[in-house]
Amino acid sequence: MKPLSSMHQPMKQTTTVQRDSMTDRSPTTRAHLHTWHGAAATTSPFDLAHTVAVLAVSTATRDTLRPDAGGGLIGALNVDGRAIAFAVTAANDASATVDVRLHSGAAWGPDGLSHALAALDHTLALTDDLAPFYTQAAQDEAFAPVLAAFHGYHPTRFPTAFEAACWAVLTQHNHMTVAAKMRRDLLHAFGPNLTVEGAEHVAFPSPSHLAAAEPGHLLAVLRNEQRAIYLYGLAHAFLGDQEAFLGQATYAEAETWLRTLGGIGPWSAQFTLLRGAGRTDGPVLVDAPLLRAMVEVYGHDLASDRTAAQRLAERYRPWHVHWAHYLRVRSWLARKARGRRTAVAAAPTGATTAVLR
Repeated sequence: MKPLSSMHQPMKQTTTVQRDSMTDRSPTTRAHLHTWHGAAATTSPFDLAHTVAVLAVSTATRDTLRPDAGGGLIGALNVDGRAIAFAVTAANDASATVDVRLHSGAAWGPDGLSHALAALDHTLALTDDLAPFYTQAAQDEAFAPVLAAFHGYHPTRFPTAFEAACWAVLTQHNHMTVAAKMRRDLLHAFGPNLTVEGAEHVAFPSPSHLAAAEPGHLLAVLRNEQRAIYLYGLAHAFLGDQEAFLGQATYAEAETWLRTLGGIGPWSAQFTLLRGAGRTDGPVLVDAPLLRAMVEVYGHDLASDRTAAQRLAERYRPWHVHWAHYLRVRSWLARKARGRRTAVAAAPTGATTAVLR
């Protein structure tokens, strides 16, 4: 690895321009656009409108996943090192599917299409089965309004554990708007891209994209030496089959490996496994944002009794991840709607007495 201390700043066919994200991103090749249009399965209940509402205000993915004018989602995924642009809309019939268009700048190949659909499924959690979680949550009177408000919402994930780890590093002790700008600059400096009908779609760079970058260029883009060192190290660490390892190893093994990487502590490792690898078998962690969200739903009693809050969260195993995500999203969207400086009205003191009887 080059020392950063010595860096210097340096199947419908349509015609499109694809640019090389490994260079200065000037147009280098002109390719035909390969388009696939079909239905992708979901597991009921699934409501795309909730996914759109959450991603519309997300700083973590706003440059790669965003709502379109028709109420669906558009964006780009990095699949096998190249950008795949997509559009997802709700099906017009009663089938448990969504309408999907995928665009590639190269022929799909034997596995390209299946890899793209799998990446989309993973990111939007299309086929996650929420039924067991809903069955357990039905016993919780205080949580019932949250469940009703977000019925059919499938908690989304980062497309890869690598991207989740990078976001964890960018947000550590950093303002979210600054972290979002760093991510946007990374996208446009190193991410693969594809132009569809005049609109550019940029995907997050893969480990190979960042590992092949000139260290000085990475530092110039981020303008933060420590974060540049961490991301450069992450890129090299993820060059192997680490995505599969993080999904298949025991949780302890996966967390231990992540914590050997620079910039990845306990919180970042858990965040990467949950929001990137999609692991739901981790510990129940009641941090400050979750506690605030719990107080808003279950009452002020929990604010002064962390043991009771932890006990409540433990009751939701093995669906504690979904429960916590619903609470966080409810609190987050409410604060977005009312303004960050306006407190969301909390449930009355004593509301926890009816929980999960």
